[in-house]
Amino acid sequence: MNRNSFIGNLLLLVVMEQLKAILSEIGLSNYKIETYISLLKIKSGTVQQIAKSSTVPSCKIYENLKWLHENGYISMISQKPLAYRANNPKIIIKSEIEKNKEKLDKLKNELEK
Repeated sequence: MNRNSFIGNLLLLVVMEQLKAILSEIGLSNYKIETYISLLKIKSGTVQQIAKSSTVPSCKIYENLKWLHENGYISMISQKPLAYRANNPKIIIKSEIEKNKEKLDKLKNELEK
């Protein structure tokens, strides 16, 4: 491995760890985070490919993929075989920040009544 490749891999690892921390702060479970990160790494894949690339137990993959899909973290790209791709993490994080901001604004308005 050359120096540039090593540095690139190291930076990717740091970014992934930061993303994991942000997703955890948002409230995602470890399995959801691991499923999403695994899909980000492989870009897209079938349920079996996603399960193989992650440490999430196979029996938990479907429920985590379903939740991630329903909440906009991933997109379904095929139904037969069932396959997904990860959505852009920057867009997802911005969306989560907006949702939380709206919740806080509503709470603030309720408290001011």
